[in-house]
Amino acid sequence: GSGTVEIIPDACSGCGGCTAACPVMAITGPFPERQTADDQLYLDAITAPSVKELLLYYRAGYRTLVVDENHFAWRDVVERTNSLLHACHQVPFLMNYYRHDDNHASAEQLDVVIARRRFLHIGTVQRYLGKKTSPTNRLISDIFPDYQLFSININKNACSLCSSCLKLCPTGVFHYQNKQLVIESGECVGCKLCQESCPESAIEVREEIAKKTQTHYSFNVAFCPRCQNPFPSLNPGEHLCPACSMQEKLRFTGDRIGMKSLNFSA
Repeated sequence: GSGTVEIIPDACSGCGGCTAACPVMAITGPFPERQTADDQLYLDAITAPSVKELLLYYRAGYRTLVVDENHFAWRDVVERTNSLLHACHQVPFLMNYYRHDDNHASAEQLDVVIARRRFLHIGTVQRYLGKKTSPTNRLISDIFPDYQLFSININKNACSLCSSCLKLCPTGVFHYQNKQLVIESGECVGCKLCQESCPESAIEVREEIAKKTQTHYSFNVAFCPRCQNPFPSLNPGEHLCPACSMQEKLRFTGDRIGMKSLNFSA
């Protein structure tokens, strides 16, 4: 495609969910505003946050989530976020619950009531948590700079070093250095554009939290015996360049289906 995104104005509610969720910050616009007080973040039932949004609030210093026990949209997101925080050796969010139909807590008592995990009326919560806040947007890879949230594996027998991943990656995960393909997994934001666009299906991106690493794949420069052109290869046993190798595959396929009259020669 053209790489452009079309927004339908009549359908857009201006919630900012896409702005918060986009892993590469490609969307500009309003960021979801939520009610906060001190280190507490109030999650309503209208729009469930993304994992990235909760991590941004965590980075901004919020450590307690105040949630209505009757709504479940946020639960999976919170569990995934806390699992990620635990894997990064961070203290997870503290959960405090209130119930929509309880109306006996005053605004002055709310901080004590929350600490005791009692049930509160939603109006009381909203009066107390009256401040609207949105965190500074940033790449998810910048939230915990010492950790990588994704691992990237290359199938050396399949990779043709076509460089499509280098050209398409929005955060510069891939680069060449001293006859090596270098992968900075810590810069990966999980968009999987490299995996989906790889013509050889040689890239696998997995959610895997670990200390930030740098992976090096050494390659050699060989000469193709068919076209006599030099080509880089991660596989020492590769004898044909990618172009001639593709022609060989096409010829083999043509022979199998009875298309011997086609000429696939260079």
